[in-house]
Order: sequence, then structure tokens, then C-alpha cells
Amino acid sequence: DVTIANETNNNFRQWLVKHSTTLPIPDFSVQVINTLYWPSFMRLDTLVIPETMHTNLSIFKRFYDEATSSRKLSWMCTKSTAQLDVNLNRKRYEFVVPVDQACTLLLFNDCDSIEFGALASRLGLLPAHLEKSIEPLLSGRHKLLRKCMRGTEGSSTPPQVFIELIDNFSAKQVHIVVPSGLEKPSEKVALSIQKVVSIDRSSQMDATIVRIMKARRHIAHVALLTEIMTQLAKFFKPDIALIKSRIEYLIESEYMERDQHDSNYYNFRN
Repeated sequence: DVTIANETNNNFRQWLVKHSTTLPIPDFSVQVINTLYWPSFMRLDTLVIPETMHTNLSIFKRFYDEATSSRKLSWMCTKSTAQLDVNLNRKRYEFVVPVDQACTLLLFNDCDSIEFGALASRLGLLPAHLEKSIEPLLSGRHKLLRKCMRGTEGSSTPPQVFIELIDNFSAKQVHIVVPSGLEKPSEKVALSIQKVVSIDRSSQMDATIVRIMKARRHIAHVALLTEIMTQLAKFFKPDIALIKSRIEYLIESEYMERDQHDSNYYNFRN
């Protein structure tokens, strides 16, 4: 998926030049993953993103819709990152944060504090999601925000929670990476997902090889590799070593065999 993403981004850059289109945020890349092989991530479809971000996404969608008519894009903001140039206490910092945190921080361009409920409403998030999203900014190693209670003493109205920007923030590092506050899969779950993906891709590769062999009956090794790569490219970037290992597996399973007169050819076995 990473290799395919690089190719997609290169094609997108060429498409921008061809259509004389400029992105509001020039440093922009997209990694398209196939939901058949990846777990379901938490989605924040209601997240209100800045207009410049929205324009970038819309332009990429135009390109992608032209290139692939049978696929639908769904944006995973919780797995996306943004770099913000932040000027605090007479010093410039580069914060790399998840997009949901970026949207939060950008609201503080016009004010120093925002009431928590109002902040959730402006972002289009449930309070529980906002609480989890900004937790690393409130109590992380690089604390950039803080909570405070405001109310009139003796008033029957309960105090309100405000989120404030810490204007005297200071850090030795200029480039600061802030982790996501949303739940991450454990190492055990991640390994399990990787195993499932590997099994699914091996099964799909086996089916592709058998289908090609059944149609061609007799084929050269190089031609078989080319056809496998071509057919699977729309789903994922197959590894040559894995293809060779699956061919060997299918030979052992007697779906196919090497030609007795030329080992560079394969025959399909009925």
C-alpha cells in the first residue's frame, strides 16, 4: 500500500500540472488503503475542517474519481497528520499533529480560550471525542493547552470549562510530534491484523495464479510474473518473493508443474 501510495501521489502531481491546478496547501500527500485488507478505523465524519484542507481533499477526489471509477474514498482524519507552524513566546515551532488536533489548534488563531462545549460544537465533535482527541495537548510531554474553570463565586450557575492556549509554552525542540489521543490497537492486535492481511493476500495471489494458468495452460515464468503483477496491481503491490513462494506452493499442491523440457515454463495440471 505504501508503494502504491507513492505512485498515486506522483500521478496526482502530474495531474495537477496537466490541469493547471494549484493546491491551497502545497505540501500534501494521500495514502489510499484498501479496506479489504485493513481494520476499521475510528471515523470522525462530522469533523469540521478548515476550508483550505477541504479544498485539497476535493481536488484529490476529482483526480481519484477520474483515475478509478469503481472505488469510493472515505477520509480517515484520525489517521491523518498535519504540520502547523506555531509562534509562541517569540519562538517558532513545527507541530506535527493528527488532523483533529490541528483543527482544534487552528481555532486559537483568533482567541486565547474557548468554552469546551462551544469548542466541541465548532469542531462538529461529541464532547467525549473532543476530550480524547485533545488529551495529549492537555497533559502530554509537550503541553500546549490547559483546562480552567470559570464562574462567578456564589452564583447558582455551575462554572464552565474553558480550554486555553498556553502562550508561554517553551520547548528545546523546534520540531515536535504529538501523538493521537484516540485509541490505538495494541501490539498484539497489530500483529494479528498483519497476519490476517498476509493470509488474505496469499489466498488472493493463489487464486490469481490458478486463474491465469487455467486460461493459458502453458506459460513462461516471466510472462506469468507479469500477468500476476498486472492483475493484482489494482488491489495491492505484490512482492516478487511472495509470488515465487506461492508458485512453489501451487506446484507442491499439484495445481501446476514445471515443463519437463524447459524449466522456465509452467504447465497447468487438470
